[in-house]
Amino acid sequence: RPAPIPIAAKNLPPLLLVGLPVPASRDDGYILQSPARYQFLRADVAHALLEAFRKVRVRFRRDPIAVADISQWDGLRPATDLGKPRHISHEGGRDVDIALPADDGGPSIVRAHCDGVLVEADAQGCAPGTVRGLDALRLAFLLGFLFDMEPEGRIERVFTDDAFIREIRRAAEVLRTRRWIKEAGLEGLHNDDIMRASPWHTDHIHIRFSGPAAVSRWPSGN
Repeated sequence: RPAPIPIAAKNLPPLLLVGLPVPASRDDGYILQSPARYQFLRADVAHALLEAFRKVRVRFRRDPIAVADISQWDGLRPATDLGKPRHISHEGGRDVDIALPADDGGPSIVRAHCDGVLVEADAQGCAPGTVRGLDALRLAFLLGFLFDMEPEGRIERVFTDDAFIREIRRAAEVLRTRRWIKEAGLEGLHNDDIMRASPWHTDHIHIRFSGPAAVSRWPSGN
């Protein structure tokens, strides 16, 4: 694949498609859990995520959180280059899959944090009362920080299991009492139009950022 544009480059156009950099240390707050060619995103989204992960790390001093699929190097869905595109979205570098932060002693990578059951013929969700090992406080802090960032409306949708949304909202009230979240963050986390219960999200959270698709330097197929 083409080499990624350095995210630290000066005057980087916000809509340019860039590769998420390999973290320099645990203090960056994240790790990569997908092939690098499938972790390209808009430059402004990259900057927002990098800042948010660092803030979470500083606040909680816990393990880094894994970033999974975003878009492939030309802005198309991951694995399109192999003829087996994944997901129904993830085009244009504005859809990001992030692992659920863990508090069970295991790593914060994409892995189930509940017992998955078929709620419909083709839809899996968390069985009632089976959520485990989810660090909802860290997750609520991460999302709340992104909601609080300028510009307003940066996050368009958050997709995850309904059981996790309930845990996130309970955690948000704890953040409120500690004054670790601002009003925009609270409003975003309690907005049903943004926080969407979605099947097949028992092991990660999917954040869709607002705005247009990224602009790639390379045409598809190169």
